[in-house]
Amino acid sequence: LMSSRFDSYIDAFGDKLKSYNDTIIIRFMHEFEGDWYPWSLAHNNQDPELYKSVFRKFVNRIRARGASKVQWMWCVNGPTYHPVLSYNWIISAYPGDSYVDYVASEAYNLSISGIPYWRSFRAGMAEPYYYLRKYFPHKPLFICENGCRERYSSENSSSQTKAQWLANMDKELQTNFKNVNALIFFNISKSQDYRINSSSPTLNAVQTNIWNDPYYFKSGSSSSDISVNITSPANNSSFPAGSTVLIKAAASGGTGGIKKVEFFSGSTKLGEDLSYPYEISWNTMAAGEYYLTAKATDNGSNTKSSSQVHITLNVFSPVVLIYKGSNWRYLDNGTNQGTAWRSSAFNDSGWKTGNAKLGYGNGTETTTVSYGSSATNKYITTYFRKQFTVNDPSDVSGLELSLLKDDGVVIYLNGTEVHRSNMPSGSIYFNTLAPSYIDGSAETIYKVTTVSSSKLISGVNTIAVEIHQNSPNSSDICFDMQLKTIVGSRSADSTEQVNTEIVAGINNASADFLIYPNPNSGLFTLEFCLDDIKESSVRLEIINAIGQVIYRREPDIVNGCIREVIELDKSLPPGVYILNVMTGKEMESKRILLSN
Repeated sequence: LMSSRFDSYIDAFGDKLKSYNDTIIIRFMHEFEGDWYPWSLAHNNQDPELYKSVFRKFVNRIRARGASKVQWMWCVNGPTYHPVLSYNWIISAYPGDSYVDYVASEAYNLSISGIPYWRSFRAGMAEPYYYLRKYFPHKPLFICENGCRERYSSENSSSQTKAQWLANMDKELQTNFKNVNALIFFNISKSQDYRINSSSPTLNAVQTNIWNDPYYFKSGSSSSDISVNITSPANNSSFPAGSTVLIKAAASGGTGGIKKVEFFSGSTKLGEDLSYPYEISWNTMAAGEYYLTAKATDNGSNTKSSSQVHITLNVFSPVVLIYKGSNWRYLDNGTNQGTAWRSSAFNDSGWKTGNAKLGYGNGTETTTVSYGSSATNKYITTYFRKQFTVNDPSDVSGLELSLLKDDGVVIYLNGTEVHRSNMPSGSIYFNTLAPSYIDGSAETIYKVTTVSSSKLISGVNTIAVEIHQNSPNSSDICFDMQLKTIVGSRSADSTEQVNTEIVAGINNASADFLIYPNPNSGLFTLEFCLDDIKESSVRLEIINAIGQVIYRREPDIVNGCIREVIELDKSLPPGVYILNVMTGKEMESKRILLSN
C-alpha cells in the first residue's frame, strides 16, 4: 500500500464512496495487534510507524477523491495481543486525531487457545475501555464487534449462560462503561455461535434487556450527551492584569464527536479550537473579576456549555528581588565546582560574603575578590550565589535583569540556566574562557534584558552566577546585578536610564544606536552602525515580557550601517518589549515601550 501499486484501486474506491449521499464509517486495518492479518504489526517489521503511514495514506487518497462524508474508525482487538511485546502497544499505532473519527474495541466471550475459559463482559472490555478513554477521551467510543458463545455441555451447568452474560452486559454498559457510544453485534455462527438468536433464552435476553430499553435507542443526540468542562485555569485563580492565560477544556460525546469548543468571558467570545486538545491563549484585559465558560458543539449541531470558572485579574506592583550593591556569597579560590553549586540545596555556608560591585582591577569595586597568586595565570571562574523570597510565582510573568559583568557570565535560577552572555554554547566548565573581552565604558554600564520566571518557586529561591575571564592574564573582572519582577505585559516603572552594553563590533556612541519614536504604537525605525564587524550577518529579535520571541529578522548591512523600519503586530498589548541586536558573539539590548 505504501507503494503506488494499489493507488488506482484506492482512487476508484474513493470515487464510489463520493457518490454515496450518506455518512459511511470505514473501519480500516483493525485488530492490528493480532498476528492473523497481513497488516498486523507482527508481519510488518514490528513497526507502528509503518502502520500509521499506511493508514494516513489511505485516508488522504480517499479524501482527495472528494469523499467528504466518509468517517474513519480505528479499532483495537481488545485485551488479546499476539504476541505480547512492546511494539504491539496500541497507543504507538494511533494514526492521529485528524485521521480518526471513532476509536473502537471488540468484546467477546469466546474459547480460543489461551482463553479456554468463560469470560465476562467486564473481563473482556475493561482493559481496552480504560486505555481508549484515557488517551482518546475526545473521540466517540464504539464496541465494533461484540459476541458471546453458548455454554458448552461440558461446562458446569450452574455457571452463567449466554442469556445471563447478555443481561449482565446490559447492566455493565449502563454503569461501568457509560461512555460507550455504540454497540455492534457480531451476529454470525462462525467458529462459535455468536448469533443473538442462537437460542430462545438468548433472543429473549436481547429483547428484554436491550431492544426494549430506551437507553440504547435514542432519536438523535441532545446537549445532555455532551460532556464539557474547563480544566485550566482552576476556579478562583488569580493572574496579573494584562498577562496571557492559557484556557483548556475537556469535551467529549455528542453526535459524531465534538466539532469545536468555544471559550467565553461572560458573553464575550475569546476564541475557539476545532481539535483536541481544546485550548486557547487569552491576552487578558483590565483588572477585575471574570467568569469563563467553554461551549462544545458536536457534529450534529448540538451544544452544551460548561460550568463557570471564576478568575481574578489583579494589578500587581513590580518588586525588586535583588538590588544593585546587594550582599553576595562568593568563592574565589579557582577550584572546579562542577555543577552541584548551581542547586538551591547546595551548602555555601563556607563561602566568603561581600557587597557588590565585586571584582578586581577596576578600582571601583566594593568587594575585591582574589585572582590567585599569579598575575599572568589568574583564576578563570569566580562563583556567586544569593537567595531571595517570592510569595506567589503566579503573580510574576517575567523577570527584568540589569547586569554588569566582565567578561562572560552564566546565570542559574534554582539550578536551571536562565541567562548566558559572552559565553560559548554547550557545557560550561570551570576553565571555559569567555570568547570576547569587555573593556572601556562597557565595564560600567548595566545591560537590561528579560529572563523567564518559570523556575520561580513559592518561598526561598536561589540565583547562582559564574563569571569567566577571557584569558588567564586578564586585567580585571566585575559583577553586579539587579533582578526585578515583571507583571502582566509591563515591567516596573523606572527613572533609571536604560543604557546598553557596548561590545566589540558595535560602536560605543549612543547616537549610533537609535530607536525612534520611542514610545511608539508598534511602528518605529532602528538605526545603528557597525565598526569592523566580522560576522556575515546581524540578527534582530524582539521579545515580550515573558521571554517569547515576537519578531525576528536578519537586516541588510549597507556601508557598515543598518536602517530598519519595524512594524509589529497590531494585536500586541501595550507594555515594555526588549529589542536584542545579535552579532553572532554578542548581544546588545534596548527597551521599547508600546503605547496605545
